[in-house]
Formats: sequence, structure tokens, C-alpha cells
Amino acid sequence: MVNEKQEPIVSVIIATLNAEKYLEEALNSILNQTYQNFEILIIDGGSTDNSQTIASTFPRVSFIKQQGFGLFDAWNQGIKMSKGQFVAFLDSDDIWESSTLTNHMNALLSDPSKIGSVGHVNFFIEKTQTPPPEFKLALLEKSHLAYMPGCFMGRREIFNRIGYYETEWKIASDIIWFGKVKELNGEICLLDHVVLNKRVHKNNISYNSVDEDIYGRELLKLLHLKLKSRRE
Repeated sequence: MVNEKQEPIVSVIIATLNAEKYLEEALNSILNQTYQNFEILIIDGGSTDNSQTIASTFPRVSFIKQQGFGLFDAWNQGIKMSKGQFVAFLDSDDIWESSTLTNHMNALLSDPSKIGSVGHVNFFIEKTQTPPPEFKLALLEKSHLAYMPGCFMGRREIFNRIGYYETEWKIASDIIWFGKVKELNGEICLLDHVVLNKRVHKNNISYNSVDEDIYGRELLKLLHLKLKSRRE
């Protein structure tokens, strides 16, 4: 179990762009964690709504103007500006379980050979929302182990091992990065716990119809690169 007298700092990174609709709920889910030694870095890509005003009402939140462009650049900026020994991510429209950080920390501190941990996700759709047509409703039936940002926490050195997020991709960079995480095999803790409640709505980047063509092109490019590397 985590020793409260020696609790390491967890840097929680949130990328925002006009996130006022769900940001308060996301931040509350961090503030309500049973593990309390954390900092929150919001890297904002130029919001014109009330995102900054909402963030200013919360303690331990640094609202930082993004220097570059895009989601993955924002995550990279947050990693580089953070001071925690551990790094975690939460999307501004998602919600952590109150025990999320505790479960990650208990797993990682009990085994120093582990460089990161991944937990389970529950997908949910609010009654007022209609799921995107591309979303598989079967995913709502049970939790799933998920290599995705909100389910992950890592030691800072993991970014020295496998690098930062590749910013030349518009959508697929996290797929590439977590592919590298999977290759670490025995160095990753696989948690039995649900750590993330992921909100499904029409503006999710993976289900946004505006990005369908980009998503398809990038997946084809990824497949091409994998086939090329195997031939070499």
C-alpha cells in the first residue's frame, strides 16, 4: 500500500480546447482521488469559452497556454513542464474513479521493476446523448482493459525509453505510442480495476465524422509502415 509519508507526486495532464461543458466534472474526479499528492496541468490550445474560468476555481491547477498545436503536442508540453515522478492523463470529458491513482500507485510502488500501469475502462453514454454510428454498443456491456491515456500511469522515465507522442499525426499518435508501451511486456502492470469512465459522444475525436477520412488515411499509413518494417 502507498505510504502517505513518502507519497511521490503524480502529474496529471489535461489537454483542453473549449472544454467548458465537461471540464468541471473531470477536475472534480481528480480532486476527489483517495491519493492526494498530485499536480494538475491543463495545456490549453486557445479556448474561447469559459474553460480558464472554470479551471481557476480549482486548487492545484495550472492553466497553461499551449505553445504548439494539436492534442499530442499539448500532452508533450505537459510532460516536459510537469514535476512529478509519475505522469497520468485525463481527457477533459472523462471521469476517473476515486481510487484510480491509488490503484496505479499501489501497483507501481510495490514493484519497482514496473515502468507503467494500465487499468480498465467503462464506456458510458448519457441519456441525452445519441451514440455515434461508428461506436460499438457492445462496449457498454462490461469494462475492458484499455491501452489508452486515461487508463495509464507511468514513471517519468518511460518517456526517455520510448519517446514522446509523435506530433506529425492528427489522430493516430496515441495508437503508435501505446503500441510501444505494449512492447514493454513484463514491465507494465495490468490492473484488474476500473480506473476510467469514458464518455461517448459525437465530438469524441475517434468518432467525429469530420475526422473520418483522416483517421482512415492514418490507419492505412500505419499498416504500410508496419509491413515495410517487417520486410526490412
